[in-house]
Amino acid sequence: MADSDGMRPLLRTRQLGADPEGRDSPRGGDGMAPELTELAQRMEDHEVAVWMQCVDAVSALPGNPLDAVIDRSGHRPLVALRAVDRGDFNRVIGLGVRTRADPGEIDAIFSFYEKHGQQEFWIEVTPISRPAQLTDWLASRGLACDGPGTYKMWRRVEDPPEMPSDIEVRRLGPEDSEALVAINITAWGAWSMPVSMAAWFGATVGAPGVQHYGVFEEDRLVATGALFVGDGLGWLGFDATHPRHQGRKLRQAISSVRMEDAAAQGCRFIHAETSVAPSRRAMADGWHLLYEKQNFASVRVRAETAAPHRVSAGRHAAAETTPGHSSSTPC
Repeated sequence: MADSDGMRPLLRTRQLGADPEGRDSPRGGDGMAPELTELAQRMEDHEVAVWMQCVDAVSALPGNPLDAVIDRSGHRPLVALRAVDRGDFNRVIGLGVRTRADPGEIDAIFSFYEKHGQQEFWIEVTPISRPAQLTDWLASRGLACDGPGTYKMWRRVEDPPEMPSDIEVRRLGPEDSEALVAINITAWGAWSMPVSMAAWFGATVGAPGVQHYGVFEEDRLVATGALFVGDGLGWLGFDATHPRHQGRKLRQAISSVRMEDAAAQGCRFIHAETSVAPSRRAMADGWHLLYEKQNFASVRVRAETAAPHRVSAGRHAAAETTPGHSSSTPC
């Protein structure tokens, strides 16, 4: 499978195999340098940790407004936002990355979502997921991988994008939660959802290891983004820009500050995910494409279960207008 720009298969080009230490490294059997395989495992672990922190924060709110649940009994935790029932919230991350997956683990995933009345969930498969038969197992269970996947991007924290001189980025706190929620709901189109997503966008403001950022226009918040730090890695996400303020490099300014803060907290690398292939500009700004994940989407677990809500997560870094997976690459 190859795109017209020659970017896929993703692990076969020199650029995508860039060694995080800046060296020429021997390739592993999957076409990825050993150092990149280790970095990929750490980033998938961190992706899990970030998602668990988000879901935990929502579930801890009074009344658990999104009916969030987490099962940590298996190799990888399973999550569901039962009030939402959508795959980009009900994510199975890192299956087969640290330990080989087996059919029993897949059975447990199906049982979990059936138990909680969820029709929609994603199982994310990476090029380092094992065993090789995993995708065949998922397809045999009726999961579909029809559309484009998710692009895992990474970058060193050195040399962040140039900070536009006329833009001030502020670090947000709990007193900014209402404004932060409002801009995210506007940017992600979440006003049309059958359940309020205010809890999702605001739950991690002020949480340990998390910093939200914003750009203001005459005391009105017009752009936001977040940094989650753990295991020496920084995760960029929850980016949102008001439609009337796009094209002003606000996201670039927020990203620059996030990289500086990540470095100050001991991070060497940051990572993000996007639903579109990286642009040449993103690559020129220091980003590398690690790989493309395949998202195997569920079929209906039970026909009598209520129809899923057409709601998107707004989770990925670098999004400005499109909900769910981001519409543009990091910068």
